[in-house]
Amino acid sequence: MTQSMIVLFRAWGILIALSLAALPLADGEHGPAFGIAVAAALLSIAVAKGRQILLHYMELHRARRCWRTGLTAYLLVVGLLILAIHAAGALGWHPA
Repeated sequence: MTQSMIVLFRAWGILIALSLAALPLADGEHGPAFGIAVAAALLSIAVAKGRQILLHYMELHRARRCWRTGLTAYLLVVGLLILAIHAAGALGWHPA
């Protein structure tokens, strides 16, 4: 087995582990008190999975640092915007 295949299998294992970590959070039985915290945890897992895909499956680990930083920042900004919209709806700041 080549080194690149080992790296891809390791990344796949991390993706599976992150997916399994998200399962208990995604059942929707947490109530409104934990809604924003659960959404933040799920979005953090999604960003971590997106970074794994960017680095290993799209081979961004070989690209310049500016590409890695820029695309990771993009993932973070999108995740934070989704969390802000969710929090605004959960706190009643806008009609849902």
